[in-house]
Amino acid sequence: MIGTAIALMTAMLAMLAAPAMSMSSTPAPAPRAVRPIIGTPPLPAREERIALPPAEHRPAYRALHAGDQLPAYWRRDAFAITDHRRHGLPAPQPGERWSRYYDDAILIDTAGRVREARIGHDWGH
Repeated sequence: MIGTAIALMTAMLAMLAAPAMSMSSTPAPAPRAVRPIIGTPPLPAREERIALPPAEHRPAYRALHAGDQLPAYWRRDAFAITDHRRHGLPAPQPGERWSRYYDDAILIDTAGRVREARIGHDWGH
């Protein structure tokens, strides 16, 4: 749909830039400068996008600690850390997994209880 709109706009701009057919001997006016269309930048690749929860589900960040419950939103597969070595995290035990929570790395069990929290984890590992 966006491609069709761009093609249509390109065709219209080409028509505007073409010399006008006129019966008079006066030359056609010079074409006007075309300003670039300013829009939103393209979205990153799907694997690079992690959408934050809606505002009503994130009233404010609070650090989680062992024994806390990770909110269900953050237990989704989109926030699962599947390659713990790449991020410098120890291997989870059976029944546990690492999950990203804002900039923290949180080790949770199957019920979502926090086992370990790495607050402000360095994701550059």
